Amino acid sequence: MLIIHGTYSFKRRIVAFRDDYCLGCSAPRVAYLHRTFDVWHLFYIPLLPLGFWKKWKCATCGKDPHTPIGTRYAFKWAGIVVLAILSATCWLIPIEKGDEAFDWSARIGFPIAFMFTLWVTLHSKRDENLKDKIAEIRSSTTKNCPRCGSPVPPLDKWHCFNCGIERRELSN
Repeated sequence: MLIIHGTYSFKRRIVAFRDDYCLGCSAPRVAYLHRTFDVWHLFYIPLLPLGFWKKWKCATCGKDPHTPIGTRYAFKWAGIVVLAILSATCWLIPIEKGDEAFDWSARIGFPIAFMFTLWVTLHSKRDENLKDKIAEIRSSTTKNCPRCGSPVPPLDKWHCFNCGIERRELSN
């Protein structure tokens, strides 16, 4: 039976921004802190209020800036090890009468998958070190709000009087 469920986000509001490094964009970007009221739904009927949540999102791609994109490098190597074990196991088990087609397709298929995965992994780029990328980010000294563009007077706590967002510093 197909069960359709998920969360709805109501009352989305941007409350803050910061200079950040987005792993999805692979570049320094501005990230906005979105505050939402989330509700769990079942068959499109809101049932369970989950409360207020705050989530950082990249201003360019709209994703969480610290969530890696794609398969991690360590998981690729784990897949290579699994495929190597499966390839060796298929050649060590004797062929049974009546299972010749499956056994030979496994004996040929797993080594091909192993070699292809090894080639792709060796030619893929390594994971970006988020801590190093964050350390390189310089806090912008802009006098205008990045959201609405209105000028902001210099204060101890940066706060836009027009749209209400505040500046937050990136914590390592």
